[in-house]
Amino acid sequence: KSLEIEPDNGEAFMYKGIVLNNLEKYEEAVVCFDIALEKNRDLSGIKLIRETMFKINENIKKYRQLAVDAAKLDK
Repeated sequence: KSLEIEPDNGEAFMYKGIVLNNLEKYEEAVVCFDIALEKNRDLSGIKLIRETMFKINENIKKYRQLAVDAAKLDK
């Protein structure tokens, strides 16, 4: 809702990214963190959060692919 009222609110994008992260929507979270940084470079810690979410997302992709590959080997 706050983004509808204030679409340039970097802090709102940061919180949206945190919520998306908690919902395991890592790619969308990273996009929100990038927008938050564009809107407000002074958001402390957002860069670290964004980098961490990006790494988590990449690791999840790798683990999912490993699980798919392992399932194929079981057949």
